[in-house]
Amino acid sequence: MMSVVVRLQVIAGAAAILIAQTVVADDWPYYQHDAQHTGDSNAVVNPQALAFAWTAPPPPPSTTGYSTPVIVGNTIYATQEGINGSQTRVSSFDLSTGAINWSYTGNFNVPSQAGVGGGFVTFVGSTLSNSLLYVLDAMTGTLRYTVSIPEGPDSLMPTVLQDPISGNVTAFVADTGQVSAVSLGPVSGSVLWTQFGEFGGQSIPTVVGSSVVLAGPGHYYAFDQATGAMNQFWSGGQHGGGGTTVAYDAARQQFYVLEYYNDPTPQLSAYHYTDNALQRGFRVWATGVHASKAFAIKTGTSCLITSKLPLRTAPTNFFPSGSFPSRTSGTELSTFSARSVSLKLIHCPPMTPPS
Repeated sequence: MMSVVVRLQVIAGAAAILIAQTVVADDWPYYQHDAQHTGDSNAVVNPQALAFAWTAPPPPPSTTGYSTPVIVGNTIYATQEGINGSQTRVSSFDLSTGAINWSYTGNFNVPSQAGVGGGFVTFVGSTLSNSLLYVLDAMTGTLRYTVSIPEGPDSLMPTVLQDPISGNVTAFVADTGQVSAVSLGPVSGSVLWTQFGEFGGQSIPTVVGSSVVLAGPGHYYAFDQATGAMNQFWSGGQHGGGGTTVAYDAARQQFYVLEYYNDPTPQLSAYHYTDNALQRGFRVWATGVHASKAFAIKTGTSCLITSKLPLRTAPTNFFPSGSFPSRTSGTELSTFSARSVSLKLIHCPPMTPPS
C-alpha cells in the first residue's frame, strides 16, 4: 500500500516487463493499476524472458530517485522529488527506449508524486507561502495552469478521473486531514469541494462506484464524488499517522481495507458497497485479529463469532462448497468447529469494532 510506496532509482524494471516479446499488457496509469487500485493487470509475463532494457538518469544531489511510475500507451511518467526545497523533476519517458520526452522542474517543499488522466499530468507542489495543484500537458510537459488547494506538503498522488460520458476531468487530492475534488478544464481548474477527516497521510483516494474512499488509522470515509457528502462508515479508537489505500472490486461490489496501525497483526476487512450512504452496506468479513480477541463476521443477517480466526483467512475458506451457514434468526444459533477454529453463529446486530 501507500506506506510502502516504492521509490525507484531506475524504472528499467517496468520497461523490461512491458517490452518483452512474450508480454501482452494494458496500461498502468494509476498507483496499483487503476482508479479502483486493484493492482489487476492483464499482462502475461514469462520471468525467464525478461532482460535489462534501460535505466533512468541517476538522481542529482539532494533528490530521490524516480518514484511511482505510471504507464499510458508508450509513455512512462515518474517523479523525482527534491528534498527541503531542492529541485523536483516530473519526467515523461519513452517506454521502449527510455529516452526522456520532456521534464518539468521546480522547487517545492515535499511535492506529491504525479498522477495522470484526461490528458493531464498533475501533482501537488507546496512552498512556504502556498500549495498548488500543478496541471501539465501530458504530451508536451507544458504547464497549463495551477489551482490553489488547501492540501499541504504531505499530499499524496492525485487520483485523476475522466467521466466517460461527459469527458469532465476531476482530480481527487488528499493529505493527512483534507480531501478535495478539483475540476480540470483545458485552460483553468477550480476546487469543487473540500472535506476533512483523519486520513493518516498514507491513503490515496480510491474510486468506489460514485464515491471516493479513504482509510486512516481506525477512521474510514466515503465521499460523494460530485457533492463531497461525507459518510464516516467506520470509527475506531486509533488516531495519528498511517492509513492505507483501499482496493475496490466492482464485480463483487466490495472494497477492501488492510490496516496494521500500531499492531503487529494486520487486519483485512471487506465492505459491501451500494452507494455513498452505504445504507445497505456492511462489513462483510474481517481477518487477522489477535487470537485473544473475539471478532464478528457478518453473513447476511447472522454473524460468525470467532476467538481464533487465522490470519488472512476469509470465512468462505472455513467451509466446503455449499456448506456455508444459511441465514437464520435467533440469539445464539449454534456452535461448531472447522479446521480447529472455534466458531459461533448468532443473530447479528449492526457491526461494531472489536474490543
